[in-house]
Amino acid sequence: MRTKKAAEENQNRLMGIEDLMRYAALGRNSARAFGEEAGAVIRVGTRVLYDRKAIDRFIDGQISGGGSNG
Repeated sequence: MRTKKAAEENQNRLMGIEDLMRYAALGRNSARAFGEEAGAVIRVGTRVLYDRKAIDRFIDGQISGGGSNG
């Protein structure tokens, strides 16, 4: 059962690499490359964050055959 905190964290629009790794079920290097390929990278100062909506759009495009692999 998920905790309230875990559910709240899942609603953040921007996520760090650890969150992206969990969200996409990928390792660190694969998640980083995936975020870049999806055009989801947002830099805020020295932090690198990933836009959840851009990730979702990219995945939806891959599923519907709109990506280069489909």
